[in-house]
Amino acid sequence: MGTHPPFRRFGYPAILLLPVFFAILSGCTALTSREPLEEALLPAKERDPKAYSRFLEQNMEMINEIYSTVYRPYPFVVDTAQGSVPIQSLVDPQAVTPAVAALKAGERPGGELIWSLYEYVIREYRFVVNARYWPTIDETLERKEADCKGLSLLLMSLFLAAGYDSYAAISNGHMWVRGSDGLRWHTFELDKDPARKQVYGIKGFYDNPLFVVYPDQAFKRKRKE
Repeated sequence: MGTHPPFRRFGYPAILLLPVFFAILSGCTALTSREPLEEALLPAKERDPKAYSRFLEQNMEMINEIYSTVYRPYPFVVDTAQGSVPIQSLVDPQAVTPAVAALKAGERPGGELIWSLYEYVIREYRFVVNARYWPTIDETLERKEADCKGLSLLLMSLFLAAGYDSYAAISNGHMWVRGSDGLRWHTFELDKDPARKQVYGIKGFYDNPLFVVYPDQAFKRKRKE
């Protein structure tokens, strides 16, 4: 798991929106406390999935004009109840080792554990809107609920504990997970709300994420010269 997969191989997008709007629609803001991000606000009268999709498409075009597809290391710091920490420090495979062992024990012959881990999170954990809070893995395990940030970090930790390469991606005020089953990379979406899922399905939504988070380091797309 030491090498990072080449970013050009896996497409992924790019813009984080104003916290007020995402607290209502996606619950995945407050993504970084270091460098100001490009922000935009959808007018209140247009806060419906179709208008939001059009709005994001325009922002995705804009962010692709600003940023290249080259990534550079980035000091991604988030605020937790315990204080400010690098985002990668919230990835905790050791905390989920018992859950991985239990799922392995119940795995059917020929079953794919990576999908069992994903289904476990979807089935056992409730998706809640909590825009400004970054939970630790222990907190998510205890509460059995989190938003896209907490559930993505949980799933990434599960994948790593099970021996799968994995990283988290952040763009458009949302967070999701990429994981490899050894043959190919897959996108794992933790928010199953039908209306928001419709928005995530717009062309290019998962392409070239603004940030990628590995267990040891975070990266951000480099601004064009």
